[in-house]
Amino acid sequence: MAAPRYRQKPDQNQPEIVTGLLKMGCSVYDASRVGEITDLIVGYKQCNIMMEIKMPKGKLSPSQKDWHRDWRGYSCVVHSLEEAIAEVLAYVKNHPIR
Repeated sequence: MAAPRYRQKPDQNQPEIVTGLLKMGCSVYDASRVGEITDLIVGYKQCNIMMEIKMPKGKLSPSQKDWHRDWRGYSCVVHSLEEAIAEVLAYVKNHPIR
């Protein structure tokens, strides 16, 4: 994977998504300041999700596509709070704690 580059600012919808995830009981780490690894690391019911936030018409950059392709854990791209919640709940449902 390429060395991370520093982002200038998070997407405008990121605060709403973070707030909503926190309200549902997730832990959320804002990794957007780290670079092009992913925007958020979300923890819920002992599961971790790497989450990229995009505006409704936003697309991944070539380096972000590479990162998501090469990541060996679970990652997703969301455009809204509703999508973020759906991703978290679906992942946790399909990966029960053993």
